[in-house]
Amino acid sequence: MKWLRTDTWDIAFGIPPKCGSSSVRAAIVSLGKEYWPTPPTAVGRRVFVVRDPIKRFKSLWKNKCRDGGKIRNKKGKEDHPIAGMTPEELFEYIQEHANYHWTPQHLLLGRVEAEIVRIEDMPKWWAENIGEGEYPTTNITKGDIELSPELEEQLREYYGGDYDLIEGIR
Repeated sequence: MKWLRTDTWDIAFGIPPKCGSSSVRAAIVSLGKEYWPTPPTAVGRRVFVVRDPIKRFKSLWKNKCRDGGKIRNKKGKEDHPIAGMTPEELFEYIQEHANYHWTPQHLLLGRVEAEIVRIEDMPKWWAENIGEGEYPTTNITKGDIELSPELEEQLREYYGGDYDLIEGIR
């Protein structure tokens, strides 16, 4: 997972896939700033954006399975042909194939000390901490899906560490 920073603020933003990275990038660019990948330890302040794991899974499914978005490796080649999978098939695939698009958020954070901010709290965080520009909420995956109670329970168990991380937010 990439952490993003600008020259303007001594902040690195860690944004797991399907956790608002498009919104953070749009907010930075709207202020005429540039951003680039950075090691999280290269700055004084780190902000890690998190999302409810079931909402994150639904967004992943809508974007990559329903809408056919590609997951590419560093060489630009498609790595995970998941387009057309059902939510149940995607979850089965996730358990057998590693990729940061579905890696649990707490594992992406690892041992990095960071301020944890829920995706839905980012507009308020932006106003209080950046203080300029509007924070856009960019949602590229439209609509909602219903998951079976069984799949929701499996997701809660699989992403249990993410729920622990989110519950620890003050």
